[in-house]
Amino acid sequence: IKVVAMPLADPKAKNMIMVTSFNEWYEDTQIEPTSGKAKLPVSKDDSKSGNFFTEDNLYYDYGSLYLDILRSEFGQ
Repeated sequence: IKVVAMPLADPKAKNMIMVTSFNEWYEDTQIEPTSGKAKLPVSKDDSKSGNFFTEDNLYYDYGSLYLDILRSEFGQ
């Protein structure tokens, strides 16, 4: 972030950086927080089959990790 994004930030816009995320968990592109309660990765979902959405891939309950990383990197 500091090497790629920050040098391109416009000082006239107060160095604002925009993060685009479609929060599509099934494409692994989300940054929105998860519940943060699960201790182990899960591969089951709420579908009838139990794996329609996850396709048995492991998913980690990362809580607010990605938002925390952004906050830390940008010093807010």
